[in-house]
Amino acid sequence: MKMNMMMKIMVVLFVALEILSSAAFAQTSRNEMISDVLISDQSECAIIEIVFALPVKYKKHFPESAGRELRVYLDPITVTADDRELTNRNEYYSPPDSDIVTVSEIIYEGADVVEPYLTILFTHQMKFTVRQGGDFRSLLIPVFLPSSNAECLP
Repeated sequence: MKMNMMMKIMVVLFVALEILSSAAFAQTSRNEMISDVLISDQSECAIIEIVFALPVKYKKHFPESAGRELRVYLDPITVTADDRELTNRNEYYSPPDSDIVTVSEIIYEGADVVEPYLTILFTHQMKFTVRQGGDFRSLLIPVFLPSSNAECLP
């Protein structure tokens, strides 16, 4: 009888531990400003979609149309203190592979800066444009090889 009761208690504790650990994991993934990075290859270009945990407004980018480094300035739309805390940090993101564009790193800089920005580092010279995503939680960055003259539409 005592052994049966101890087994039940152990099962309940194990289940509670599993629930708490999965909740902790879910919270840590939510505590990142960059939620996801997707790269869609097209015939002569690729579209980089950077998805954020919060709504953001695209402000400007530099350089205007080509380079090995792209800096994109953002205006995060925050509502709560937790939102503001999320924007005031630095993050590094390793992007997925692409056949057309090679991005070595994406860096979100929000700590100790006047305005938050993204830095996208390419392995070689690329042409690009930057657009606000329709959901205000993403940026769309069409990227072309320097020799390409094609349009790149999402």
